[in-house]
Amino acid sequence: ETYIGAAMKGDMLRVQTSAQRDALKMVPEGTLLHNVADNCDYVRTPSGKWAKTRDTIAVAAPYTSDRWWLSREWDTVIVSGSIKYNNSGQQNHATAKETIPTGWRPYGDNHTGISYGIIGAVNANWCNFVRPDGVIIMLGNTEAHYSCVTGGWQCREWRD
Repeated sequence: ETYIGAAMKGDMLRVQTSAQRDALKMVPEGTLLHNVADNCDYVRTPSGKWAKTRDTIAVAAPYTSDRWWLSREWDTVIVSGSIKYNNSGQQNHATAKETIPTGWRPYGDNHTGISYGIIGAVNANWCNFVRPDGVIIMLGNTEAHYSCVTGGWQCREWRD
């Protein structure tokens, strides 16, 4: 009881295992927790789940077998990578078959808007817009270049 009372004042809880984390059902939304087993920090979401406050994943990118690296720190997603593109030909707002997974998508209330998230190729005339529904819109021509990529957006889905 004292331990949970401290959490209500904004202190970070510390547990040894994921089972201990998941057993904490009565802590309020916004409570922070550190899990020693996976060395990750979590926050209690409005839906009652424990969500990582930071994470990194690899995502398939259009016209390459390489992957974009998405890193999330709270609500901010940063995209990076070193890519060898295949030739795309000119793409004028074409839809990619690849998508951004749920929990990593840009925040926005217009699911057809294209300006929520942007991933740009540094060495190529190539840009990708990411919509709030995870759809990637392609613009430009990769010209089979090697390129670094960079981009980012705000994301709130991970908290749901």
